[in-house]
Formats: sequence, structure tokens, C-alpha cells
Amino acid sequence: MWQVGAARRELEMDFTGIELLGWGQPEGRIERVESALQVRAVALEADGQRLVYLCAELCFITQSLRDGLFTVLASRGIELAEPELVVAATHTHSGPAGFAHALFYNLSNPGHHPEVYACIVSTFADAVEAALSSMEPGQVWLNRGEIPLDEPVAFNRAIPSFLRNPDAPTIDVTRPETATNRDLTVLRVDGESGPRAAICWFACHNTNVHFDNRALHGDNKGVAASLFEDHAASRGHSEFVGIFAQGASGDVTPNYRPSKRGLAVGHHDDDFDSARFHGGVQMRHALELYEARGEAQDGLDTHATYLDFDGATVDPRFANGLENRTTGPARYGLGLIEGTSEGPGPLFKAQFVRRSLVAAVGFAKRTRSRLPGLRDRYPDGVDDIYGPMFPFIEAGLGVKGRAFGLVSMRAKYVPAAIDPVVHEIQRLADTGADLDSPWTPSVKPVHVAQIGNFALVSLPCEPTTTAGRRIAATVAETLGVQTVQVAGYSNAYHGYVTTREEYQVQAYEGAHTIFGQFTLAAYLTSLAELCADMAKHHHHRGSSAVSPTRFTEQELERRRYLGPPPKRSWG
Repeated sequence: MWQVGAARRELEMDFTGIELLGWGQPEGRIERVESALQVRAVALEADGQRLVYLCAELCFITQSLRDGLFTVLASRGIELAEPELVVAATHTHSGPAGFAHALFYNLSNPGHHPEVYACIVSTFADAVEAALSSMEPGQVWLNRGEIPLDEPVAFNRAIPSFLRNPDAPTIDVTRPETATNRDLTVLRVDGESGPRAAICWFACHNTNVHFDNRALHGDNKGVAASLFEDHAASRGHSEFVGIFAQGASGDVTPNYRPSKRGLAVGHHDDDFDSARFHGGVQMRHALELYEARGEAQDGLDTHATYLDFDGATVDPRFANGLENRTTGPARYGLGLIEGTSEGPGPLFKAQFVRRSLVAAVGFAKRTRSRLPGLRDRYPDGVDDIYGPMFPFIEAGLGVKGRAFGLVSMRAKYVPAAIDPVVHEIQRLADTGADLDSPWTPSVKPVHVAQIGNFALVSLPCEPTTTAGRRIAATVAETLGVQTVQVAGYSNAYHGYVTTREEYQVQAYEGAHTIFGQFTLAAYLTSLAELCADMAKHHHHRGSSAVSPTRFTEQELERRRYLGPPPKRSWG
């Protein structure tokens, strides 16, 4: 017998002046509220096992938010084990920055904002506590369908990379919607008092609202959730909770048309109209699946672990038979500052620069692996950790790393006025902040929940469409379940995960696959082990040989947000 509960809370704080997280634009700062950001939680319990699924209208989740939530819950007498909690984000790019503790994701804000962090953590705790306190006997159903291709809701923005995959399905290259996963998964949760919640997963970036709007907004996922809840309220269920969470959406966007603003936009020229349209499509199809109920699910099991990507070993079967492959410390490629058509960066109109440098790196690595005297030292060619990536920032090495492979990360001799990020690094150095440790930590959580014949794989990244399909296939085969949902933006964050084939292109997604070309293989290796353990033992696994990086209060004070950065002196 299931026990179920659900609750919704609002992030109540004035976020004016904080950076809109996700666009990497220091000048894109919150000026007003178009729609308040929501936090939603669903609690499930069966067979003595418990799972709380929380989804927030934020860009992503950080380890610091997850840690803070556990701390606040414990102070309220609520003890949850690691496997009993999933904290996910909708990936809206119209929410606040400043809640991260890791240095890299605060650089353009700039700084850690303790008030933003405290607001988010306390709201998370309120939602979890309310969901747990509202639990009652209930039932859980699962249904899965597809959003038809004639619904203009999701499009692949990285077709050249997608086509590199040998397992890519046949597509029409003039129709990027054919290179997406159209699966829509709906978990229906009913209590004895009536409908309680729906958790709906669909892979599409939550980016209809661009940084030039300067408005707080839940974007298409937030719209879909509100529409679902309004529908339930009109039928007398005012406490109903609708969650629209992400799938493997790394290369999937709602923006497919050029606009006069120089940005790719969605179905309408007005971003808020586009968000309503794209959210409405998701809600309409989710409601159909919800009302059809699907199959009742029985039984719950949850497992979790941490994976250290600084040297994670890879099973050869997930690396095209290559042996002794590993991942490495965080390194961002040049394609990161190229951006995409919906969020163009400084090099977007000069993509030949990235292509030329990536080709040069690949040629140099292949050549040195064949030359006498270098063959023994560099035997791998482009089969090493980072392949043809031309480095932008070696964030995993702290200030011991280099920018563009040449410039010290200390930026000591670079004029601070050239860029707000350079100014922030120099300010942090003056405060005595710890710049030696990794700016992007390497230890990340991996979580699998089995609900009846359904497996939810929650990962701290943005898997591409094909990466998601490979993950789902591995989990389904190992765990023996019928349905697998790969859900990104969960429990922490480290950027994208492409396939090894997509990585070679080093477009935006590959350049943001920061632990190297075997990142997906490392995930598959870890998930195969985790799911094999679940299949054999069916008990909680919450221990891990590694622990995530955590910072002292003194260090966070040195990294404190002091206000918007100075404007660039160029461009």
C-alpha cells in the first residue's frame, strides 16, 4: 500500500539585480517579476522505502543546495537518507544566480549570495516538510506516450553532432524536430482524498524566455505546471501539485526560428507568448496521459552513490572496446563561448575559429602519437581524456590551470576592465579566497529510483538525446524494468554529457562536457554497477567511497556577492 503526499511553495524574495542564471551574460540581470518561481514536492512511501521528489523552478541544482536542505530538515527533526531524496530543477534561465558554492557558476553573477541561498534552502525544506506531513494512503500509476512531430514544441539544435552517432535514427535534416526524443512520461499520484500530484518528464530546454527580457519567469515548464494545477483546481483539487521536469534535453530547444533580436525564438515573437504556447502543448498531452492513468505501479527501491570524475575508470564495453580509459578534471572547451543560436556567445559568428583550432588539436595529437620518440609518451592520439578539445578554461585545476592553454588562471596581469569575470577573479585573489581548489568540483551524485516497473535515473547534468537513449538502454537491460526515464538537472550540476561521437565536433554541448570524451562512458559504468546491485539486493545504497567538496563559512564569506559587476570596457 502506498502512502503519498504533495505540496507547493513559492520562492519569496526580491531578486532584483541578481544575474539571470544560465545565459552567461553579466549584464542580464533581474529587474521585475513576470511569474513567481515555484517549488514543488511529492512524497512516496511503499514497502518501508521512501522517496521525496522535489522540483524547483531554477536553472540547476547545486550540491550546496542539497546539503543545505538535509541540514535544515534535520534541524526540524526530519531525517532523510541520501537515496530518499531527489532535488531537480526545471532549468529555467529566468531565475536567480548566487546560490552555488562552487566558484565557476558564480563568476558572472559575481559571487555567492547567502540570502538567495537561504531563501531557496528554506523554501525547499518547507515544501518537503509539507509533502511529508500530508501523506495518506494512495496509489501510483505510470503512463507514457509521445508528443507528435506536428506539434512544434521541441527541436534538436545540434544536428551535425547528432548525425555523428552510429546509432542515430534516420531523420529529415530539414526538420530538426525529428532528431528529438518525443517521449512524455507521466507519474500519476492519487490519495484516498482524491488526485494529489502528477510528475511529467519531457526533454526540452526551458529557454523560451531570453536574457534580454530581464524578468523572473518559470518558462515553458513553469507554465505547464501552473496550467495543470489550474485545471485540477477547477475540478475542486486546489492542493494538487503538477511537476514538469526535464529529460535528456542537452541538445533540445524550443527555439527554432530566427528573430530580429538576433536570437532563435519559439513559436511566437514574444517570449512570454512562446512560453505559454510550448508549456500549453506539454500540459495538454500530459493531461491526456494522466487521465488515461496507465499501469498501476507497486514497490519502491532507491539507490544513490557519488562518482569522482577526476580519474573515473571506464568499462571498455562503453568506450568502443578501448581499455584503460578515464575521465579527468573539469576542462571547458572553446565552444563554450561560442554558445548557441538561442544564446549566442562572443564567438558565435566566428565558428570557423573553433573548428580550425579543434582540427589543429586533433591533427597535432594524431601526429605526435605516430612520431618516433613521442609515440611512447603520447600513445593515444585523440583517444586520450580530452580528445580534440581546444581548452578555454581548465577549471578543475584551479589557478594551476590555464585559459586558452596559455594564460594563467590567476589573471594577474590581465586588465580587470577587459571583462567582469577577470575583475571577479582578481577581487577574489585580493580577499584571500581559495583559488587553488577546483573551480568546478569533480565529485557528483548518481541516483536511481525504481517505482514498480519504472526506473527514474536522476543525473547532475544535461545529457543529449542520444546519450539519454544509451543510458536508458543500459539501465533497462541491467535492472530489467519496462520503462526508464533519464532526468537531468538533478541533485547537483556540472554541464553537459554528449556521446563520444558528438564530443569530437566540440560544438557548445561537447565543449561543455567538461570531464572529457569518456564522461558518458563513466556514467554508464557507474549506473550498470548501481543497477546490478539494486537487482541483486533490493536495499538502500547510500554510502560512497568519495564525498563532494564542501566549503567553510569563512571561505563563502570571501566569495560573497557585493553587487553587480562593472561593465565591460569593450564591445
